Amino acid sequence: AIDPSDDLCRVCGEGGELLCCESCPSTFHLSCLGLDKVPEGDWHCPACRCHLCDQSHFATSEEFCDNTVLYCDQCDREF
Repeated sequence: AIDPSDDLCRVCGEGGELLCCESCPSTFHLSCLGLDKVPEGDWHCPACRCHLCDQSHFATSEEFCDNTVLYCDQCDREF
């Protein structure tokens, strides 16, 4: 199977041991995110999370593509 995740960190542009987003191809070094350890469960990068409540709700497709719509339908802080 082909791994769709990026080979380089989105923050520093370097390779190595990378944390993969569950919703898009983005990858990150833990240190570039300010994390000490790999988060438990599914992890979604900052671009794939609601900036108000920090949760991720992926919709319209089971796969990431240019038409994928990201939204937070549970965020009490929207509007």
